[in-house]
Amino acid sequence: MWRRANPRLQRTRAAVPLQTAYREARSLGGVRRAPLSRKPLGARGVAWCVILGSFMATTVDALLPNLPLDFYVRQADQIVTGRVEALGAEAKIVVNEVLLGEPASTVRLPVHGLHGREEDEPSYARGQEALFFLRRTKQSTQIDCVQGMAGKVDMEHGRVRSPFFPEYESANFVDLVRAFVAVRKEPVRVEKLRRLMELLASTDVFVITAASDYLNFLVHGQDSEDWVINPKEFEPWDYETYYARNALAHKKAWQKWWRGQH
Repeated sequence: MWRRANPRLQRTRAAVPLQTAYREARSLGGVRRAPLSRKPLGARGVAWCVILGSFMATTVDALLPNLPLDFYVRQADQIVTGRVEALGAEAKIVVNEVLLGEPASTVRLPVHGLHGREEDEPSYARGQEALFFLRRTKQSTQIDCVQGMAGKVDMEHGRVRSPFFPEYESANFVDLVRAFVAVRKEPVRVEKLRRLMELLASTDVFVITAASDYLNFLVHGQDSEDWVINPKEFEPWDYETYYARNALAHKKAWQKWWRGQH
């Protein structure tokens, strides 16, 4: 059964009002360090980061839904849209469009568990339409979904139906994936960064988090951004507001960093 996307399942953003580190160094590549190399304001934020980091690192399963869109695009060997045509030991997917990877008219994906269902793994039903983030399994030519069930993005009645992604119109979500695939395919580093800054200019928190995360990966070589803005003392807790606040702080910090590069 489809469930509405829950912001708690999206990776907690890690942004703060930033202080410039004294005599901030440049990277070996000559690029000035991005804002996320700087320290948060106050020790309270540091303590929370330690707690959050410990929680998120507890198990692989706990990490399953805690990843933004850019992670799936960067990890995939192939990204396709298609329809489930047949089921057996494998699910046969008739491909509508290849967004990344080798051209293919069909792909075959392993069906996990009894009756095609296993915890944290994708399930399949004939006629399902979906976008698939796929990658080769270790030491094998077999392909499977990136991050298990999260790598199969179901689409019903023209909309995304996934607990891991917002309920976009299907066409808009595919266009967004195309935009991040274009970043990955771009061979010139400065153009990659420029494309990401254009995406970062969005007012959509989901897009901002993915662009910010990709920037952090390119500039720092890191897959996570471990800074957060905590609510003020006695401030009512609202996760969506908290999530958006961190995303927007990252956006502002990256834009400041980008201006410093030109």
